[in-house]
Amino acid sequence: MSSQETADIFDKSMRALIEHLLVVMETKEKLELFVGVTNPVVKYLRKYRSIYEKTSNDPLEHINYIKPWYNKLRRKILQGGDQWLLDETVYIQYGAGTSGEKKAKEYRIMLSTIYNAAVTMRDKKEKQLEGCPDEDWEKAYELNYPDIILLHIYRILTIVADNEEDRKKLQEHVRTLEEELQIEQGEAPKSGGLDGIVGAATQMISRLGIKPPAGQRMPTDKEVTGLFESVFKNGKTQEAITQLVSGVQNSKDVPELMENLLKGFKENNLTETITEALSQTALSAEMSAQQSSQQ
Repeated sequence: MSSQETADIFDKSMRALIEHLLVVMETKEKLELFVGVTNPVVKYLRKYRSIYEKTSNDPLEHINYIKPWYNKLRRKILQGGDQWLLDETVYIQYGAGTSGEKKAKEYRIMLSTIYNAAVTMRDKKEKQLEGCPDEDWEKAYELNYPDIILLHIYRILTIVADNEEDRKKLQEHVRTLEEELQIEQGEAPKSGGLDGIVGAATQMISRLGIKPPAGQRMPTDKEVTGLFESVFKNGKTQEAITQLVSGVQNSKDVPELMENLLKGFKENNLTETITEALSQTALSAEMSAQQSSQQ
């Protein structure tokens, strides 16, 4: 394999890993209603993506930021599985081992943190799906989030590994994950992106007692991000949530927290506020769709 082919494979896998990690964290944030709140893990990941793009003429530079922890955890990693990623603090730090490492401390991919978040989402989704038909399980992309992360990491490590024996073992793990994800060798797995968010949003709205008007269509995947942003950037929504948070932050224990939370929902008319914002967003989306169909 030529150096250019090696660089191309590494670059493809790195880009796929970064984009999938963003999908995982964005899904996590929206499920937890942290829209508009900057999570440092996401902030660092986006900064790393930015610096990766700027150094894309030499993607193999980033092997230098992976190799130290690979060498440290090599035996555990070669055994396969994910225990090493669950137990250890693993991250890709831009500039690691160089004089510029301190200045670049926010250019970081926090692999173990995001992987643990993906495992938590998967486990919660499995519990939610108990007793549900097979088609619901098949649509739940969150179930595959951890395996997709592992697949991208192991593909990257087949390039990072120094000796052929290590590469063979890593490639075996890659093939195992590809089989579990039911994809062809070298194929890109589907992250699912926002599909899971639509279902979660529907469940959340239902729990809040909000019933969409009869015949109202659900937003498409491309519209979901705009939906959440529009709802939670709405002035009334922001004010209501701010008042809600203010009312619960001094709670002394969990029972008091829950009591203040329910009280805040009622006093701040949060259900009605979200309903209004959703209606405005859905109406805008419907009008946009009609205009597109007329063109």
